[in-house]
Amino acid sequence: MDAIGETSLREAQDAGWVGSAPEHLTPQERAPARPLKALAALKCDTLVSDLFFLAEIGMISVLGILAAFLWSDTPLTIWTQLHPQAMLYMLVPAGAAALLQANGLYAFERLAAFSGSALRVISYVSLAFGLALLLDFGFHPGELFSGLWLVAWLISSLIGLAALRGAVSWFCNRLISGGAVQHAVAVIGTPDAAHAVIDALRPQIKFVELAGVFAPGSHSRSVLEGARDQAFDRVVIATDDPASARTRRALAELNQIPCAVQIAIALNTPLAGGTQPTLALFDVQAAPIGGWGLLIKRGLDVCLAAAGLLVLAPVLALAALAIKLDSPGPVLFTQQRHGLNRKVFKIFKLRSMSVMEDGAHAVQASRRDARVTSVGAFLRKTSIDELPQLLNVLKGDMSLVGPRPHPLSLDDQYAGELETYASRHKVKPGITGWAQIHGHRGPTDKPGLMQSRVQHDLHYINNWSFWLDLKIIAATPLLGVMHKNAV
Repeated sequence: MDAIGETSLREAQDAGWVGSAPEHLTPQERAPARPLKALAALKCDTLVSDLFFLAEIGMISVLGILAAFLWSDTPLTIWTQLHPQAMLYMLVPAGAAALLQANGLYAFERLAAFSGSALRVISYVSLAFGLALLLDFGFHPGELFSGLWLVAWLISSLIGLAALRGAVSWFCNRLISGGAVQHAVAVIGTPDAAHAVIDALRPQIKFVELAGVFAPGSHSRSVLEGARDQAFDRVVIATDDPASARTRRALAELNQIPCAVQIAIALNTPLAGGTQPTLALFDVQAAPIGGWGLLIKRGLDVCLAAAGLLVLAPVLALAALAIKLDSPGPVLFTQQRHGLNRKVFKIFKLRSMSVMEDGAHAVQASRRDARVTSVGAFLRKTSIDELPQLLNVLKGDMSLVGPRPHPLSLDDQYAGELETYASRHKVKPGITGWAQIHGHRGPTDKPGLMQSRVQHDLHYINNWSFWLDLKIIAATPLLGVMHKNAV
């Protein structure tokens, strides 16, 4: 890869810049400990801004009702609340929020530095009350609500806003110091190119830090390990030749990690009369599910998995009894599988075979497999043996929907045979998935079967939505439970 300002691996090491995690940086560039770094995938800055927007509207509304209850001469009834004058004043919270939103006062960095925007917040909220009062002149304010109520509402809202924004400012700064909002970036290139990349990213990402610089050609293992250890969540390739074989090889390798990937190219033609080359950033790969999507998916997993375990408890009990009566051995079977980022976890299944194979000795089940017990054959055909994986979902190792995890030996085999296979590990594995409801179950001994399964899995990853998950879950009992390919 031809990097901007080519630097050899030895020179980069001597400069203290090459590494797979922040601790390999120079003391001047090393980021402090980030105890909340694992939360970065949630995009906490966006979550906090959105939640605070709703919380502030709710607080002003509640304070208005309380002020009316305490200081209004008119009793609070359904009629008074539906009166046009009351409805007009109920627009105050939305009007205040709209003014604050339009002026960027819900941006995370503004919330974190509340003292610098306090006067503007007070001004816009007061303006919202003033506009409502001005529009209300035609309704004769004294006819329904007293002026004391409006004054009390305004003062209590300003005090409440100061207290709430002060508390949120403290919370935001704790998130910043804990690393929950920092976007850690690894750069494949030179130290100079890395600094240029960070400068180019700052207009797009407010909280960005340099987590590692990798010399061209040294990235293969260290970058992948760093991404899997959550040392960074974005990789930028600084190159003068994006079409080179080295760049294409790097992109193919980076396609298997759940990170955003960009290419940075120095444009030699100055823009807007400038004298310095412009660094252009091109998006190559978006990070998979994150932010609200991650929270929604996890919430769906926990709620449905817990409900499923309760509803299916009698089925599990009967299946356990049948297994004990049918053949010697434990009821539950555990086996190591690769999860998100190829992290190894133990999957739970009802034992359906007479063996307990794991690791390099695990052999995929085949039709008329002698290892499958009589009860096990029924459990596998009906997918009842997969039900204990609801515990894996509650633990967080799996999701209800996602690519099916395979035994480690099979995983390693196909990772070497199929170029895109490892990309399945960019999301959590699932109990069911897009491939399963399209009939991709059972053995994959015929050419093309695993390739087709992988294509369906990647379609799911690249097109994920909450509604797609619901569609797959709804279709699973009809298309994914009992299928002719199941063995």
